[in-house]
Amino acid sequence: MTEALLPAQVKPRLTLVGAGPGAADLLTVRALDRIKSANIVLYDALVAAEILAHIPAGIPAICVGKRAGAHAFPQEKIN
Repeated sequence: MTEALLPAQVKPRLTLVGAGPGAADLLTVRALDRIKSANIVLYDALVAAEILAHIPAGIPAICVGKRAGAHAFPQEKIN
C-alpha cells in the first residue's frame, strides 16, 4: 500500500507521534513538524480534529483506530 502512495524518490520514514492528552496546543514542535511534512498519516479514532487539521491538503489521512467491535481496518491490512 505505501509504495503506491509515495513517489519513487521518497525514502520512507515512519514517525510515531503521540498526541498526549489530545489538545492540539500541547503537541511538541517536532510532532507538529512531522505531521506537516508527512506523505501519509495513519491515525487513531481518538485523535482530535484540531490535530488532524494540521495535515496538509492532499495528504492521505487514514483512520486505523480500533474500538471494541468497531475496527476501521483489520490488523492484517494495517500491517
